[in-house]
Amino acid sequence: MHAVVAIQRILARIERELDQPLSLDALARAAGMSRWHFLRTFSAMVGEPPARYIRRRRISEAARLLHQTPRSILEVALGFQFESHEAFTRAFKAEVGITPREWRTRNRCASDAAVPFPPVSLDASTLNARFARTSMNPEFLQLPAAVFAGLEARFIPVLSPDSDNLQVIPALWQRFLGRLGDLCPREPGITHGLCKLPESGKPVGARADELLYLAGVEIERTAPLPPGMVTWHTPGGLHAKFVHRGPIAGIGETMGAIYGGWFPSSGYTRGEGPDIERYDARFHPTRDDSLLEIYIPVRPVAPGAKRPRS
Repeated sequence: MHAVVAIQRILARIERELDQPLSLDALARAAGMSRWHFLRTFSAMVGEPPARYIRRRRISEAARLLHQTPRSILEVALGFQFESHEAFTRAFKAEVGITPREWRTRNRCASDAAVPFPPVSLDASTLNARFARTSMNPEFLQLPAAVFAGLEARFIPVLSPDSDNLQVIPALWQRFLGRLGDLCPREPGITHGLCKLPESGKPVGARADELLYLAGVEIERTAPLPPGMVTWHTPGGLHAKFVHRGPIAGIGETMGAIYGGWFPSSGYTRGEGPDIERYDARFHPTRDDSLLEIYIPVRPVAPGAKRPRS
């Protein structure tokens, strides 16, 4: 359960350093994971992305100080890494429903005020209960390096309260399918969805939990690229193949079970390359009998890791 121990360690670090800068890169390094694996694993286990969890814990501790001490709202805000009184007030009201001043006034006469967002207590039994309904028995296989061409877009994933994946990704697919005839797929009738963290140099204002998605097809390396499309190169290697069954709207539960339930006890960590979804004639977006394949790059990290099947 290396991943459980790693996330427990990160949760403890967050509690110690709520008043200090906490970046996704630094936390991922401390967990011994890539940024992508850490973001997915933390979100699946804790139930929300790292950035939001940290913000809510800071707001919670700020609320405690506002009740227990005479510190000014600005002093408390700056102490928990908020840039200004205004930024803190906006974030506080968005999470708690009232302003910091209203919180202090309402709880002035209370002997104790409830903490709005207590720290998460994470253990193996909690995770087993959360993902017990999802059976994870992947097939292991070696994928060759490949080139995919299509249209890409940034989106906010399902576990975020600001998630827009169900708006961005279907619209992206609609645009891509309208141009599918511009490409010559290596496998006619097969489309792919690829997902990864954006490269460095994100646009100003981009979120730490933002992901990049490609709706496309696999093409030959020498195939021409139509105007307005992009290519993604995947390195190949060992992959775990999972199957999502049912409407596409439930894929977040499947991904949560993979990263929060299967990975921690699998003896594997995430390898290089994007997650790859493979869509064929069995896929029907809203039907219960729909099926799509999900390929996750993996590498063994423990001597007892299961032997891959070809």
